[in-house]
Amino acid sequence: MNSNHHLGLGMFALVGVALALMREAPAQCAWPTTRLATPSGISFGASVAIDGPRALIGAPAESIVAPEFGAAHLFELQAGWSEVKSLSPTAPPASGRFGSSVALGGDTAFVGAPTLALFGGTVHVFERDHGGPGNWGESQVLFASDTAMVGLFGSALALSHDTLLVGAYYTDGVAGRAYLFRRLSTSSWTQVKVLVPSQPGGLRYFGASVALRDDLAIVGATRDIGANGIATGAAYVYQRDAGGPDQWGEVARLLAPDGAADDRFGSSVAIGPGVAVVGSPQDADLGYNAGSSYVFERDALGHWLLRRKLLASDGGFTAAFGGSLSLLGDELLIGARGAGVLGQAYVFERDFGGPGQWGQRELLQPGPQPVIAWFYGCAVAQSPGQRLIGAHDQWASGSEGAAYVSVSPNAISVACEPAASTSECRASLTVIGCASASNAGSFRVLAHGGDGRRLGMLFYALSASTAKPWGTSIGALCLQAPLQRTVLRAGSGTPGECDGSLELDWGAFASSRSTALGQPFVTGQTLHMQAIWRDAHTSRHTSLSNALQFTFTP
Repeated sequence: MNSNHHLGLGMFALVGVALALMREAPAQCAWPTTRLATPSGISFGASVAIDGPRALIGAPAESIVAPEFGAAHLFELQAGWSEVKSLSPTAPPASGRFGSSVALGGDTAFVGAPTLALFGGTVHVFERDHGGPGNWGESQVLFASDTAMVGLFGSALALSHDTLLVGAYYTDGVAGRAYLFRRLSTSSWTQVKVLVPSQPGGLRYFGASVALRDDLAIVGATRDIGANGIATGAAYVYQRDAGGPDQWGEVARLLAPDGAADDRFGSSVAIGPGVAVVGSPQDADLGYNAGSSYVFERDALGHWLLRRKLLASDGGFTAAFGGSLSLLGDELLIGARGAGVLGQAYVFERDFGGPGQWGQRELLQPGPQPVIAWFYGCAVAQSPGQRLIGAHDQWASGSEGAAYVSVSPNAISVACEPAASTSECRASLTVIGCASASNAGSFRVLAHGGDGRRLGMLFYALSASTAKPWGTSIGALCLQAPLQRTVLRAGSGTPGECDGSLELDWGAFASSRSTALGQPFVTGQTLHMQAIWRDAHTSRHTSLSNALQFTFTP
């Protein structure tokens, strides 16, 4: 393991504190928001996941079948958002709380049912069309391999492609563990690794939160011993090939150098190529349990260093800022279920306010509704062009939880997913801002997760095609000729790591190329965009990102 977790207060002083910027953000388009709810209501919104046209919302205290049996509700976007299925297990979990955690990817949904009783908890896998066309049937139930030692298995879930990470923070009598599962066939998930912290034992709650992104995993341990020798919490970073192929070795132990007792650092975690974020919702910098979030970045030597400590612009007493996190490209969504009156969420952006900054760009609130729900921001999730924020209310009879889904007016969707390539990297496209035919406002296209050693570029087409193999790679070309490409450039990143990134300022590109494919762009026109990396020493293309499609606003 790298000994890169010893940031002292001197280093922390150099890093500084990134307070939310108070200036106006660049023009952003309004994202229409829809309130999702279900008749039972209780605890609906306690966990959330979103993937394209589908949203999955957990309600672990729902009592339709039995007291606090729990449920998970699947919504789809068609003419509008509507519930298509209420998921429940074929066999009742040992002590309910089904829906405490959820994950969603394509045609597969996962729902956690943590317990201290028999088996120590379960994770239930549901597949679309299992049991009939359009049906979402339970295809598998996942258990930990060491069930005699497990407690609260399924407390936290994270999914990345064909890998699932499950937290069980009461394993081994409270130390905690996390379990990696992999899809080894079309519908079979198999446990492949048990993650344990480098400093096991004691009341650590390792597995209270988990996040996964390709070859990186992070696990929160909210009662772990921190930098000052007290229980402030910690987070552990694992890398797929550290210690050998598929060994998932620990590469960093992240701590808050200014942590205090019971800050609950590690209550939420998020990870992306070269960046990790850890929530500390009981941090007291701005008042009792006001909360904070810490951003760590990996340097060229592989060390994970604290770069910024984020605080809310209006943080204060019991806001619990950092209680939930979602990282998508350069956008970080942070929940604060006790902020304001009903709870709030915040959008931070990398380099907003200057290079290396993580500045607050937006403040999100549920807004006036005929029916309101408390604890907005208790759970957050993102996918390209979409945000989903849970508000589980009071978990009591008569209360009505909700979830709020916001969608970009550009109708952004994923045309195809990235695949492992000759460089073993899976790059992904994200966008920030709004794409307008007049180039009003700001619209940036970003590709993260490419090989840091290779050159890359973005390219687009006016029409898409079925994904087809590309060269010697197992990636897929999702665009149909004719194509327009941008300049080939060196992507920022670390040689040998999947943290290469590319960025395109669409407005500057479109304004400077009057003869580019598609000019003049018009409202309602659809563009399909993809990124490609190639070896720096040859012309062979080695990696393709996913493809996004979006339509222009006025």
